[in-house]
Amino acid sequence: MKMMSSSIYTIDRKKGIAIENIPDEGSNFLDYFNEVLVKISNDKVKKKFLPKSTHTQVVTSVVNIIELNENSEDNNHLFKELAERLLEKESDVQEIINKMNKEVQVGSLMQSLFYNEELRQYMYVIAKVGHIDFINQRGLYSATGFPKNIKLYKSCIFHFDEQKEVIGAEVHLDTSSKYWYDEFLELRELTTDESNTEKAFSAIDGFLNRVIKRKYPKDRASLRNSFIHHFRQTTMMNYDEMIDNIFDGYNPIDSDFPIEEYQKKLLELPTTKKFERNFQVIQDIIKSRIRTNYNVFSGITMKVSDNREVINAFEEGGKRYLKIEVTDDTTFNEFRYKE
Repeated sequence: MKMMSSSIYTIDRKKGIAIENIPDEGSNFLDYFNEVLVKISNDKVKKKFLPKSTHTQVVTSVVNIIELNENSEDNNHLFKELAERLLEKESDVQEIINKMNKEVQVGSLMQSLFYNEELRQYMYVIAKVGHIDFINQRGLYSATGFPKNIKLYKSCIFHFDEQKEVIGAEVHLDTSSKYWYDEFLELRELTTDESNTEKAFSAIDGFLNRVIKRKYPKDRASLRNSFIHHFRQTTMMNYDEMIDNIFDGYNPIDSDFPIEEYQKKLLELPTTKKFERNFQVIQDIIKSRIRTNYNVFSGITMKVSDNREVINAFEEGGKRYLKIEVTDDTTFNEFRYKE
């Protein structure tokens, strides 16, 4: 995991500004930053969310940060804009809760962008870390700073694929601060059906890729298509019935393929991966999960997010081809009248 860029801003509501914190040269603040990131990664109390749209300020800013990652100075204004957005949302909330003698927690906003080479994914981490008041031993004046024992108020991890499209987001809240995910990050919490849909499909896809793909790549491809078709054609999921229907009538491509063994292991996934066996399938989740990039020819990559059934594969003269119906006139003419 490689850190590409990062920042930290103090959210000062009294002065109405977000102040960038630049550690002194030789300080061990980077170690503190890493501790915060480790704490976020190890946090088990997370809820899954998705952006309300792909054009929210946070998502748009992170995409721009990814594109500008080679120039950290260009990233600074994007990090600052998000810090100022949090300041605005917290100030609005503070006005509402003033009557209740409550105060939005005081702290600093940490932001960092990572790239996972193994998964080929970007990870944007944003977290609000608490402050404490103390008396400085030099000069004996009152000051505010970061506690050695990290107090993590709120955090979120956004996951982006190589095409810079959001895969999902995970949120931690120490309190039920709706403004953090609803107004600031503009996220919507996954409902039970959404969560079950995502977990079920991810568990199956992970099993196919982790267990079956290496030994039986052709069977893995065939089964994945069957599962995708079932998810796309089903409104109410009966998980056990789906597994039985797919495997009971399955004719393996590889004669050594252990049908009963894998069927049994797939039936265990709801227990091991913590999702229900009966739920309503949310199609938006399936569409985002089946988006796949295929290497077709040197210099040509095909991206498929829907309507896989219109793609047909065949062999002719010892070569392999894909045949796809084209409904867009511009695309068709671009290749029909090429020089």
